Amino acid sequence: MPATRVLIVGAGRGGRTLIELFHNDPNVEILGVADLRPHIAGMQLARSLGIPTSTDFREFLHRPGPDLIMDVTGNPEVQEELQRLKPAESEVIGGIAARLMWALIHERKQKKLFPELDKIITVLQSDDRQDLLILIIPSHDQKEIELRDQDM
Repeated sequence: MPATRVLIVGAGRGGRTLIELFHNDPNVEILGVADLRPHIAGMQLARSLGIPTSTDFREFLHRPGPDLIMDVTGNPEVQEELQRLKPAESEVIGGIAARLMWALIHERKQKKLFPELDKIITVLQSDDRQDLLILIIPSHDQKEIELRDQDM
């Protein structure tokens, strides 16, 4: 099955998360990332990964067109424009659907950072520990959770 060709419109927090998720996925080919702000972090990330970027999403609609357009701008006017200009074979995900997808992806990413966190919280709840403080400070190079009693 060929990779799904994806255009990401919006390179803010949601767009950056999508880039991070999709760029190494063999089932996804990111055709491009578009945002009016060329220096925003998501655009810089895309360029560093060799993904084409533009301040005008129209550049990516017909070369061949994307299978999926992910609109994470939150702007209804952009959504309407994408629906009007998209190739017939392209689908647009935006608005509520894009926010839900972003939230699910964000949650999945957090669980990957701390896969044991749910188990730890369940155990603590079953022990009814009131004297335990859980401090989680995520960083890129540390993927461990340290548990300490409040008295320490």
